[in-house]
Amino acid sequence: MPRKRQRALSLAALAAIGLLVPKGATAQTPPQFVNKTSETLTFGGYVQTRWQYTDQKDALPSNTFRIRRARLKVQAVVTPRIKPTVEVDVVPTSVVMKDVFIDYLFSPRGYFTLRMGHWKKPFSREELRSSSALLVVDRGRLSEEFGPSKLAYQERDMGVAVLGDFYEAKIPVEYQVGVFNGTGANTATDADGRKSYVGRVEAIPVAGLSIGANVNLTDRGVNRASGAADTLAYPGLDDHVWTNAYGIDAKFQKRGLVLEGEFRTGDNWRGSTLPATASARVKNKTAVREGVTARGAYLTAVYKIPVSMPPLVAVEPGLRVETYDPNTDVKKDGSTLITPYLGLWANEASGTRVQLNAVIDQPQASGQKTVTTYVVQLQTRY
Repeated sequence: MPRKRQRALSLAALAAIGLLVPKGATAQTPPQFVNKTSETLTFGGYVQTRWQYTDQKDALPSNTFRIRRARLKVQAVVTPRIKPTVEVDVVPTSVVMKDVFIDYLFSPRGYFTLRMGHWKKPFSREELRSSSALLVVDRGRLSEEFGPSKLAYQERDMGVAVLGDFYEAKIPVEYQVGVFNGTGANTATDADGRKSYVGRVEAIPVAGLSIGANVNLTDRGVNRASGAADTLAYPGLDDHVWTNAYGIDAKFQKRGLVLEGEFRTGDNWRGSTLPATASARVKNKTAVREGVTARGAYLTAVYKIPVSMPPLVAVEPGLRVETYDPNTDVKKDGSTLITPYLGLWANEASGTRVQLNAVIDQPQASGQKTVTTYVVQLQTRY
């Protein structure tokens, strides 16, 4: 066949194929990440780097740079009803599992969802907010004392829950009710079989105002011989005692202003440290410091002001005031914390900002010195 005729036929074939392609179609680039079992796979996370200095005597380290958090989060949609989530924290010393759970949506509108796995127990507005979206640099003393290393009312745990909201039904209410091992984060099994029952409900009565309430009822393992609390069973010596915590909170937001407050109270099964409280007797058996009650509250106010000063897009001054009392029956064993704050925003969509805190910790006990901790943090989401 002559070359001119071959060329003409080739051009005609290409033209015919072009007519079959819908207008506006472009070449499709294959995705970088392929998950054959999911319809959608998304990646995200955030990084927080900081400088921290404290004037506390003999504190180590007192002046340091650190990576506070480096999160990687993967979410998938296996089907419209099945949605797994995995989140890890990658820091210089370790890789720590944060969230690993599967959501099954019984209601496509979000009214009822079953969740099973490892995630935060639904207790406390401040605790449930992502660390990348806190109003000031860090959560306060109250979250520290009610958190994983102390009373353990609010922390990640293994469990199952029913959660959802009724916004699509024009009812501005969301909820979560769950049963957890009560053994804390990253614990593979529950050795003593006792459980923690946690629930939270939140409502929006008027635009801009959100009100929440939560409860934690935990059956803790106890060594009858020593009265010490533990999540592990003591053969022949194990007993149990219920430790409960409650909280209410509110948030008001209008334009650039955000006001947030929270009150929490609960059984302090670890007891007060100033002074130490001896174990009590419960049903003729030594139990966990029964009768010691801890409580605290905070109020935070921030105001974001748009500016046109590249690279800044907004400045955000704020103030947080907090009190904590580890034992309501003992006077002057608590503390007051005052935290002036300044946020310098470079990009609101990614949450990129520089945050400056000065946490002024004022113990109520006589002879205790005030300690101030300064923090400068740079963070961004991706």
